[in-house]
Amino acid sequence: MGSVSKRAALMKEVASAVYHALGENQPVERDRQRQKARAFGKPQPHSANPSFNPEPTGVYTATTDRKSRSVSMLHGEIVNSLADQLAALGYKAVNKGVADEVKPDIVVMGSKRAIIEVKTGCTWQDIKDVLGQLFLYKLFVDTPENIELIAVVPSNISEKRAAVLSYYGIRLIKWERSDGCVIFKGLEDIFPRIPSPA
Repeated sequence: MGSVSKRAALMKEVASAVYHALGENQPVERDRQRQKARAFGKPQPHSANPSFNPEPTGVYTATTDRKSRSVSMLHGEIVNSLADQLAALGYKAVNKGVADEVKPDIVVMGSKRAIIEVKTGCTWQDIKDVLGQLFLYKLFVDTPENIELIAVVPSNISEKRAAVLSYYGIRLIKWERSDGCVIFKGLEDIFPRIPSPA
C-alpha cells in the first residue's frame, strides 16, 4: 500500500471515528439528541436589531506564578477583521442578538446565511472544538436548515485536519498575517461580493 493510500485510509478512519463519536450514523438517535438540546436551549428568534460588537484586541500582560508574559488577543483581531471584510463585500455580520446563549463568533445574516467560528490554531484540539462549537451553535439559531457552517483557520492547517472538517460539510476560510493585516484566503469564494444597488 503506497503512502498516499495509507494517508487516505487513515483520513477515512479518523473521519469515521469522529462521525461515529458524534452519533451521525444513527439518524434517529441524532434527532432525539437534537430535540433534547433544543428543549434545553430553544432557538430564540433573532432580536429586532442584531449587531456586531467588536472583540477586544491588542496585547495584555498575564501574570501567573510570579511570571509575567505578554499575550496577544489575536482571536479578536481576526474576528473584527473578518466582520469588516464581510461588510465590505455587502454582508451583514453579527455576534449579538443571534444565539446569544452560546455566543458564536460571527453569524452572517441575509440571503446567504452562515455561522462562523474562528480558530487561532489548528491542532487536533482546535479541530474538535470547532466541530463541537459549530454544531452546537446551529442548534441555537432560529432556522438551522439553510445555514452554512464555516471554520476560519490558520493557512498552515494540515490536509488531514482540513479533510475532517470538510467531511462534515464545514467550509474553510484560511487566514494569515501579512504586513500587520489579516488576510483571508477563500473568503470571496464563499462570500462573493454583493453588487451595490444602483
